[in-house]
Amino acid sequence: MADFSTPLTALRATAKTQPYATAVKQEHNATTGPRYSDVSYHQFENDIEATASYWKKTFLPHDISEQSVIGVWLKGTSYEDLLHIWGIFRAGYTAQLILLRMTDPSVAHELLTAAGAAALVHDPCLASVLQDSTIPTFSANGLLSKFESKLTPVGPLPKMMDGDQILMIYHTSGSTSGAPKLVPITDRWMKCLIKKFSSLSEFLPLPRTMVKVAIGSSTHMGSTMLFLESDLQGGCFIIPTSIPYPTSELVDMIDNHGLTRLDMFPVFLSQLFRQARHDPLLLRSLCLLDHIAYGGYPLNPYEEAWAHGHNSYLISAFGSTEVGLNLISYGAKEAALGQVSPSVFEFVPLGDDQNAQEHLIELVVPPESPNCPQYSLRDATDGRFHTGDLFLEIALGEYAFRGRDDDWIKMEMALRCDANSIEVDALQCCGDDLIHAVVAIGVGRPSPAIVLGPKHDDVLESTEKTRELQLKVLQQITPFHRRRYKHERIEDVNLIFVVPQRSLPRTDTKGNIRRLKVEEQFKQRLDEMFK
Repeated sequence: MADFSTPLTALRATAKTQPYATAVKQEHNATTGPRYSDVSYHQFENDIEATASYWKKTFLPHDISEQSVIGVWLKGTSYEDLLHIWGIFRAGYTAQLILLRMTDPSVAHELLTAAGAAALVHDPCLASVLQDSTIPTFSANGLLSKFESKLTPVGPLPKMMDGDQILMIYHTSGSTSGAPKLVPITDRWMKCLIKKFSSLSEFLPLPRTMVKVAIGSSTHMGSTMLFLESDLQGGCFIIPTSIPYPTSELVDMIDNHGLTRLDMFPVFLSQLFRQARHDPLLLRSLCLLDHIAYGGYPLNPYEEAWAHGHNSYLISAFGSTEVGLNLISYGAKEAALGQVSPSVFEFVPLGDDQNAQEHLIELVVPPESPNCPQYSLRDATDGRFHTGDLFLEIALGEYAFRGRDDDWIKMEMALRCDANSIEVDALQCCGDDLIHAVVAIGVGRPSPAIVLGPKHDDVLESTEKTRELQLKVLQQITPFHRRRYKHERIEDVNLIFVVPQRSLPRTDTKGNIRRLKVEEQFKQRLDEMFK
């Protein structure tokens, strides 16, 4: 495959070889049901050129020079949003992508200030909260209707001469660091990501043209990577009506619009599999997919086994906003994660795991690696990027994910406890009839506790019903806890807390339960338990 330097050079090549292939499908709600607008590669490239021309002409009177940082605060769930992002990049500016779910304008302004943004392009719904903005703001409303027949040329595609030059700026969701942080994407990093996705076609079977659906907002790195892969493969990228989208929409995408690969965060995929167990039509549609891919977190082993039992071809991709795609497993049941070329990284043993049942290693990216993030994100002492992601090497060059460093609770006496395995076991034992969601907490305590949302909220109607649920859960998880170290066990029914279903705080993008937030909420009750 050709050596592309940016997503737009890859898009131009595809538009040249297959101009009338469908690049994007945008779904719309209509009175008669969902309908799609198909956009060819030729039209997509032309629309990006027109968008670039529009923004260049708009910014010119404000003395905003090329390579200036332009904040882009959008939903990221429409074709027009996609055009804004790549049109601003095409015009020679550095787009700083901000999730619309970040509703606090003060946080957004802090991010814009930190990046040195010269202007902000925003969703129309934000106009009222941006009246006091210290930088020029521009509404992104009705872009397609503003295109003129004679457009100002924007010149050749940007050519990056310096590998450290910043192309775009993303930010984390806050789920790994407690607060959003800027993630500048360099030219060297982007070239490496493109090479990674180019290499995937060598070992992932593609029996037909790839048609995939967005995993989230286009302002999020996850959807950017999916869009890039689709672009490189000459595939089709579906933008659904909402994120997450209803099951009926997914079935329609598979049955009537050729969806071949489903990409989902594990939390939503587990919910989908549970629904499919009781919905024959949904199960039939899922079986028509070539691949089902997930990333950002491991899939519950119980759900993974169920999917393999129905001949689903699962792909587990491991990566992050900071490092892109690094590891992948595919096909086989319980397949190990392997390296995606040309990633370069190291696995470093944890220094404090003497008491752990497994010898865990952390994925660390050295500064010489092409996928090492920009220097501002690297450790100040050794120059490397420490991901905080933990693994077990199960064979030479093969790894099993064991959660993040913050998935391992540091207990009293500094002993470590695998909180994620507690949650997985509880859902496997009780997920069908007792538990809807669960999180393990207990930092600095003699033993962990779990906070669960029940399968049915009627158990909260009386103290007796709640206690009955707690006892049932304790009985079913006890065999697992008997095999654990003393400091890792839950042996007291009072360490099982019950809250209303769906009340556990979650991250906006991936839907993961925010363990540290729950820890804060239950601090006083844990203090009382262990005083």
